Amino acid sequence: MRGIIKLAGLKVSCIIGVSPGEREEEQELAIDLSLESDFSKCVATDAIEDTINYDEVIDLLRQIALSKSFHLLETFANETLNAIFESFPVSWVKIVVQKPALCAAVQLERRR
Repeated sequence: MRGIIKLAGLKVSCIIGVSPGEREEEQELAIDLSLESDFSKCVATDAIEDTINYDEVIDLLRQIALSKSFHLLETFANETLNAIFESFPVSWVKIVVQKPALCAAVQLERRR
């Protein structure tokens, strides 16, 4: 059974942007994620170890945001997709990364 886990409005802060002013202080990003995975086992066992643990996904996003600075939202989104595919049993991921201060956003999708 395929299912989608959605995480909406996650907040992380990082150095991101092109202009000199954006490179001096962390900015808040808002992230929406959709993660497709096989739910067959978790719906039968009701066990967290048989599904994707939301807390682990959130921790991964925060680690990526703090790991380095970024110029582009696209780069941050792509690195996040790469890390999710390496860390979790997902078949499809959609990410929307918003920079609320500038009313800007990017959306990337990838299928395994």
